Amino acid sequence: MKEKVDLRIEDFRIEIEYEEFDLLKETYLKDISLLYIYGIQEYGSITNNESLMWISDELNGALLSSWSEFFSSVIQLSPIINRYVIYSAQERGTFFPEQEEALPNHFVAPDRADKPPRR
Repeated sequence: MKEKVDLRIEDFRIEIEYEEFDLLKETYLKDISLLYIYGIQEYGSITNNESLMWISDELNGALLSSWSEFFSSVIQLSPIINRYVIYSAQERGTFFPEQEEALPNHFVAPDRADKPPRR
């Protein structure tokens, strides 16, 4: 998350004006940052790690304030996320649980539809 994404006007396949580029660039960078956060939250869900599932709470509404405040908050959050992920993986002994362990009890995978859910 700490790596900066460098977008240039030449990266766009459509013809845009330089004035439009700044707004598009900011929008793309926000989207990329949000995708990082969503990915971390999904990982938290898969691993049943509540700290990671709700990591966006740590941003305290920074996205609503300004792009620079949001980006700064995401950068500051990065080492915390790294610690959560590493600690969680060390506790489990793996970064990802077995597939069936990651499924909620109420979910039945299509290939197991004839079998009752695991408890």
